[in-house]
Amino acid sequence: MIGNIVNGIVCGRPTPLQIALGVTLSRKSLIEDFSVLGVTCTYDEVRLFKGSAAASASRDPSPIGSAEDGLIQTIAYNFDAEIASPNGLTSTHPLALLITQKIGVLPLKVLTKQVLSVELSKSLDFDFFKAVTSQNSSPEFGGFNIQHARREGKELKASTKSMYRPLIDAKPSGPTTIKTAMEEAKRLTTNLQLYHIALNVQLAFGDDFSNRLGGMHFLMSFVGAVGSLMSNSGLENIMKAAFGGVTKMLTGKNYPQNTRALRLVVEEVLRDTLSSLSSYQELFDELSMKAEASRTTKHWVNNLILPVFLMMIFVWAEREGDWALHLWAVKEMSPTSSHQDTF
Repeated sequence: MIGNIVNGIVCGRPTPLQIALGVTLSRKSLIEDFSVLGVTCTYDEVRLFKGSAAASASRDPSPIGSAEDGLIQTIAYNFDAEIASPNGLTSTHPLALLITQKIGVLPLKVLTKQVLSVELSKSLDFDFFKAVTSQNSSPEFGGFNIQHARREGKELKASTKSMYRPLIDAKPSGPTTIKTAMEEAKRLTTNLQLYHIALNVQLAFGDDFSNRLGGMHFLMSFVGAVGSLMSNSGLENIMKAAFGGVTKMLTGKNYPQNTRALRLVVEEVLRDTLSSLSSYQELFDELSMKAEASRTTKHWVNNLILPVFLMMIFVWAEREGDWALHLWAVKEMSPTSSHQDTF
């Protein structure tokens, strides 16, 4: 108790024990008397805690529905916010848990759409490289994608249903904080069919599914892999002529500058080759033929050019919210994939 009193004074906010004792005492007069001695929190703190706990307990889990309606994902991440928080601070660095469900996607539709999306994205990537190497006014990759979307009159995607859970106002990197978030995600999804399927997959494949990265970190790791494979190939020296911080860029840092830099290098490498080609398949066949004739060319094609195409498809999938294309890109970018044979 003495430790909690000292901790509460030093930190400027009540400890969990002081709040628990305040809730247990219940009566306003007793709480106020003990709060003066530092044994409990103030009565106002008790009211804030009860309101927060009630809101959390009564929160309707809808709009999240059945797992049959669409894939359910749980995302936990830390963030900074300047707010008037219950503990009196003006800033917080909590861990937030978000539950999302994408509605209306069936397995057969996913597979069908995946084939179409992959072919479309390859074609668009080729069109981008063709335009950027032959036209002075061609926009960069992001602008090119936006132009295509507007030209095709694409409709806005159906909104994703989301449910925000209570903030965990504790150190995001703390083991107990992470465990709390994981336990909450497990509790919310235990009765859903997909959760049991995910457990079976994890049990069957062991460490293969022990950890999964978000989109940005996944792409950063992929760039780092490309940088490792291309070390001592001359790529770093080429990039240093136009960019700063190349060493960090080739380890996956300085996102998204690194993906743009690698794309610009590929643009220049393919400039002469693209001038006489008219489709992605022709480009792939041409690169395959050149790769067979030279080990150096094969190294650059398999470890830089084709991975950059994969990065572009991955970014396209993320921007468009194309889940089917995302699954294909992630599979091809995974270490077990052999993209030079299937891409």
